[in-house]
Amino acid sequence: MSVDLQNSYGNVESKIKAANTFLEVSKDRKKILNDQLNNLTKKNDQISSSIDQLKEQKKRFQREVKSQLSQLLDISQFNLGNGSSTMRYIKSKFVQAALNIEPKVAKILLNETVKTLGCSQQQTFPDGLGFYIKVSSVDIQNLLKRDPNDEVAALAYEKNPPSNNQRPYSMNRALWECTQNVNVPIDIFGVSGNKLFEISYVTVAQPGNISGDFFRVVLAGGSINNLNKVVDFLVDYYRSIKVVDLSNIFFQLIDLISGAFSFSLSIGVGELEIKSKFSIILQRILGLCFDSKKEIDVTGNSKVSELDGIDQSFFEFNSIDLRNIESQISNIRNGVMEFEDCENVFLPVDSQSLIDAILSFNRADNINDQQEIAESLTSSITDNPKWKLLFPNSFDLDLKIDLSFLETLPKAIMFALLTPKVILPLVIMSKALGQLISDEIEDFMTFVKSFFKFSLNVMSKIAALFVEELFYIIEKDIKVIARQIVSEIARETASKKLAIILKLVELLLIVAKFVDDWRKCKSVVDEILALLAFIGNPLKLPGPLLAASSLLPGFSSARANINMIEEFQKLGLPTGAMPDGSPNLMLTSLFGSMSAMQKEENENGKVQVFTPPLTMTPGGLTIGNGNSFGKKM
Repeated sequence: MSVDLQNSYGNVESKIKAANTFLEVSKDRKKILNDQLNNLTKKNDQISSSIDQLKEQKKRFQREVKSQLSQLLDISQFNLGNGSSTMRYIKSKFVQAALNIEPKVAKILLNETVKTLGCSQQQTFPDGLGFYIKVSSVDIQNLLKRDPNDEVAALAYEKNPPSNNQRPYSMNRALWECTQNVNVPIDIFGVSGNKLFEISYVTVAQPGNISGDFFRVVLAGGSINNLNKVVDFLVDYYRSIKVVDLSNIFFQLIDLISGAFSFSLSIGVGELEIKSKFSIILQRILGLCFDSKKEIDVTGNSKVSELDGIDQSFFEFNSIDLRNIESQISNIRNGVMEFEDCENVFLPVDSQSLIDAILSFNRADNINDQQEIAESLTSSITDNPKWKLLFPNSFDLDLKIDLSFLETLPKAIMFALLTPKVILPLVIMSKALGQLISDEIEDFMTFVKSFFKFSLNVMSKIAALFVEELFYIIEKDIKVIARQIVSEIARETASKKLAIILKLVELLLIVAKFVDDWRKCKSVVDEILALLAFIGNPLKLPGPLLAASSLLPGFSSARANINMIEEFQKLGLPTGAMPDGSPNLMLTSLFGSMSAMQKEENENGKVQVFTPPLTMTPGGLTIGNGNSFGKKM
């Protein structure tokens, strides 16, 4: 079990990296032996280091909390492939997950809304209840201030205009239409066909004649004994809409990465600042873990458990945060992207190309076409002719943009989720139950403070869907590594027992079913460490079965070499190919030394064992003290 979580992440990376290097060195050794025998010219072996370079080029000072998803993305890059192809594969899987995520998000949303309202299954509200809701309380990102007939603004709305018989109902568009006419009520129906409420836009709230922008809501009647169940209302409403629209997910994703749509919509400084701060809060939420309290972190760098130590400071921003926000806003308003890893180069964003790409996605009805377009969105950013003139060739831009795509996707889904049609029933029911907390909501920041547990659980559970997806990718890579290394051990010892172990490892590596919550960082990393443990110790016997110790595999030069490589890498010693691409002769020579020691032990090694005298009981039982003594010769 991982006690120090941050150290466990490091151990996983270290072991995977050492295992991969071992396979490379093993290949190099065989190649050198073959070249010596056949007097052939050595070929240069290449080990990709693009990911290592990317990690070294990250900003030195970065206050953002590194999420479990980011940690696992780092781990996933230590596989047998190269960095760019790995990112493309993971991106394909993530896009596929995003295209099918709406039903899962809808389930999360319903459950967390009920929890936030504190409702039991029998909680009710009366017929005909009417009240006023500030428009800003449900429209925290000012969507309703933008005309859905505008080409860019339309990307954050539903695809089709609203119609009473339409399912899913285009509620965001209906609310925009509502705001265009004062005191004109519209009826909202659930998926059951029953009327849920009447809503109208007004500029004066009663009593008090308070001026402003308000929705007047009157809950429908027709229930038994004039009482309606809150849960039934929420289920009927949420099933009548699509809680998160795919085009809006990728609209938000590209905007978070490039700022292209904020630039095109000429969003003001104040709104950009609020959005940037909310993004930081979401990142901090992603840095939280949900492991049980019995698992103890022993370092200040370890992630904190859910709600531990969360107070007002969680929503505060230091001078570094504020400078980063200011810089980000400046870049958006200037229509550029800044790459500090590449000597603070500023590259222009082709907003129209990105708009065209999202419009193409919106027009595509076939999921395969949507998958292809979504995967190519990052290319729409980088395939800018001006970039080729300004951008140095030494930096892998596509890799960086793809990594940002993967890390930002869960946050983009959260942004796409928090639209008026999703927040409206939460605010309506909180009002119906006499809760006035929604009156404080004006924007993203006041929303997350008012409904923090809701935001926390929805955001973390969305991210957990991608953590699960990424875990299976890592598991698949580790299986490949395990099969190759155990095969190497089997060839090394020529043992039929180890050939059987190779089959057993395939069965033992099915461990994902033991993870019950993909937000538990330690549980996930423990399972990865368990996977890796099988590489170095394919047959591990518990104490009661020591009588069968003859089945143990014994010393393996292959495993010893992996341990040696891991220690070298910890010390910063070179374990990759030479600068000219030739094999690392130091490692191959040490490999040969270990093999020679293995040969000596196989041919001449022995163990002498002494067992103390045994006592025979009258009943025929043999009794000993359980101790035996031996010496390896």
